[in-house]
Amino acid sequence: RRAARGQRQVAALLMVAAVTVADDPILVLGPELADRMHAAASLSGWFIAALGAGNVVGSLRRISPVLSLRLAATSLGCLGVFMVLFVMTDWAWLSVAAALGAGVCGLVANSATRALLSKAAGQHRMAAVMAVWAIAWAGSKPLASLADGLLATYMGVRWTGVFLALPALIPITVLIVAPGHGR
Repeated sequence: RRAARGQRQVAALLMVAAVTVADDPILVLGPELADRMHAAASLSGWFIAALGAGNVVGSLRRISPVLSLRLAATSLGCLGVFMVLFVMTDWAWLSVAAALGAGVCGLVANSATRALLSKAAGQHRMAAVMAVWAIAWAGSKPLASLADGLLATYMGVRWTGVFLALPALIPITVLIVAPGHGR
């Protein structure tokens, strides 16, 4: 039982890192995507604003008192889908809408994983677990940005965005293939 709990905590931390990796293309690849859409450079600012607005909208969502990895995995999967849509569309307004959706889903996934980790840690270990959560969240950002820049050179901007969205799709895929893992 303790091993299963430990596996859930590791899964939650990997999901936190996946949020950071998946939404990084909005910040790093946005200017190039705007250019490929033949739009003004300011479109990149709209992408970032939409991501932030999505975070605000996501914060207004009432989280169920029954937290589960399933909620986090579903939100993370939706983030992955929004990110694929963000990088693959040729329509600026659809990319802005996808960035908004990514912001909502990213915040819900991060909130759900943080709450799960807090609950599992208990009061006496909460500070240590939240420090690890912060490392998973902020520590994966430099790696994601580096991957964005390097991969875009070889794969192109759009396929780099798809590639970085893939980790966000793994948890929901696991839950679909093995539904018992979300309990």
